[in-house]
Amino acid sequence: MRNTKRKPEPKKERDWMALLSSIMAVLGWGLIISYNIIQILKPLPLEIKDVQVTPGTVQTGHTASIRVFTTGGDEKGLRYIWAAQVGTIGEQPDPFQRYEDKVTYVAPKLPGSDVITVRVYDSKGEDRHFAIVTIVERGEK
Repeated sequence: MRNTKRKPEPKKERDWMALLSSIMAVLGWGLIISYNIIQILKPLPLEIKDVQVTPGTVQTGHTASIRVFTTGGDEKGLRYIWAAQVGTIGEQPDPFQRYEDKVTYVAPKLPGSDVITVRVYDSKGEDRHFAIVTIVERGEK
């Protein structure tokens, strides 16, 4: 008859294997946690969420306030470039305001509509968006 009992492993070898197994488990969980923390802290890509024109209908020659709302990107390093097809961005005393997230729009002398374009960028990317402004004769609303 054969002896079916297994020989017990030496104690040192079992202890070493248990220690190695524990170290591998800790390292594995550490990598998983580190990866997730990096993903959470990673900055979101720059994106324009909205461009608001207040008021949405402007009388000829009058002004409106235009503001862009963004998410992600380097908030301290954002740059803005505004353009209007017919009207003007910024009043003469402050021509540099066009590089901010809020600008003043001056409607042209003729009624119609105007397209305002804003380009927002930082060191890693950019986004563009537009808004349409309705221009009416003075006295109309």
